[in-house]
Amino acid sequence: MFLGLFFLFLIVQSVVGHSVCKDEQLTNAAPVLSYPRYLFSSHFGEAVSVNWESEFLQMAAFVLLIVFMTQSGSDESASSEQKREGKHPRDRFPSLGTN
Repeated sequence: MFLGLFFLFLIVQSVVGHSVCKDEQLTNAAPVLSYPRYLFSSHFGEAVSVNWESEFLQMAAFVLLIVFMTQSGSDESASSEQKREGKHPRDRFPSLGTN
């Protein structure tokens, strides 16, 4: 499903990018690139790389936040040794109000 969406959005980006590039070329009285030639042009390559760069930076930020910002007392923050010995961080604070 994600691979299909990836190709769909890449095709949409290429069609819109070709339209923008064609408008720029008409404005500057330059020869217009055909769609297949546009796919191998630097305009399309730059648009795709800028888009991917921002996505990879965003994903890297999410990964770093997940690694460094774990919740104290969660199952993920307890070491396997603590779990085996029953010394989980949440066991230090008994539940209030239980009889």
